[in-house]
Amino acid sequence: MAPSDVLLKSAKAYLNALSTVDSNGLAAATSEAFHVTLGPHSTGLTEESISRDTLTQRFAGLKAVISSMNVKIEKEWPPNEASNQVTIWTTANADFRPEIVGDDGRDEWVFKPETVFIFTMDESGEKITHLFEFQDSLAVQNMNAVFGKAMERLGQVAPGNEQ
Repeated sequence: MAPSDVLLKSAKAYLNALSTVDSNGLAAATSEAFHVTLGPHSTGLTEESISRDTLTQRFAGLKAVISSMNVKIEKEWPPNEASNQVTIWTTANADFRPEIVGDDGRDEWVFKPETVFIFTMDESGEKITHLFEFQDSLAVQNMNAVFGKAMERLGQVAPGNEQ
């Protein structure tokens, strides 16, 4: 059982790394055995859990496309010290890099996800071992198109769409 303040600090370190598109920050906030599970099924993102290495590699590639995710905490629930868990509801608004947007209108480059994160920390409460992300299905519908277009401009395959 870790204290509430430690659990919140760990969860918020992850969200800060997410907001600033910092793959090193994601790695620092997570354990070696860390993995992410995504839901609901309607998002189409419910692949098997994603490892820490896969997540940080995907995030490193996103830095070429977006400068920030601008994550905002909408609500946080009191940490559950008995299970070392923290639940936080967020909204975000991706800032796509000017070289990706080009001459397009900003309204063509919108990604505003809404997510409920359930973080599970290790015994110390300082490292995240598992993350369940419950994603907004409507925002995710637009994600593949907008990020696919961005990766095309970079001449790459969008993260998560590798074959």
